[in-house]
Amino acid sequence: MNPSKISLAVSLILAASGAMAGEIIMSSISADNTRNEAMASQSDARQSIGMADGNARLFNTTVFATGARNLAKGEGSKATQNIGFARGSGFQTVLATVEVHAQGATNTARGPRSTADQDIGVAKDGAVLKNVNVHAQGARNDAGGSESVARQQIGMATGLTKIQYTNITANGASNSAGGAKATAVQQIGVVGGHFSNQIDNSNITANNAINAAGGSGSNAEQRIGAVR
Repeated sequence: MNPSKISLAVSLILAASGAMAGEIIMSSISADNTRNEAMASQSDARQSIGMADGNARLFNTTVFATGARNLAKGEGSKATQNIGFARGSGFQTVLATVEVHAQGATNTARGPRSTADQDIGVAKDGAVLKNVNVHAQGARNDAGGSESVARQQIGMATGLTKIQYTNITANGASNSAGGAKATAVQQIGVVGGHFSNQIDNSNITANNAINAAGGSGSNAEQRIGAVR
């Protein structure tokens, strides 16, 4: 089996171990210091720890992924790391009473036109984070090479969204894309969607967070504690 297929298989196993029918309920998932790699051009490394998909929810659950590492290397490579992540297609995507520990988690894509996406404590599509604690101190997301793209999202909700009674800690988190025409986008404690977006009774701490894009024609955008 080639490395990219091995990488995808590991991702599916980790996701399936915690998710059934789009839900993870009253569970504990421990995957500290796990490592996932795909090495070759057009490789795809996907690491999913505590992930639910399809009108999904994580409820009364703890996810441990401190020091988790995901790496894709080669031209056009993609590295995707999802830790404490829910995604849906309607209005029921929820993280509620959830603890996510991902201190020092790293996601890296290396090579021209590479893409690195890191999601920690994130709910997408009609989403709510309620009574959630996200610990992502020192989390790192990097894409290297011309036209590379790095996107880091920590404690984020998209859609018809709200972050409520939630604590997000991402001190020292870093996101970088290197090379000509590179793009780096870092979002910490952000809600965004169509309407009714709100951050309510929550604490967002991202001291010394870094977002950087290097090279001619590169772009960098950093959002912390933002409603859009």
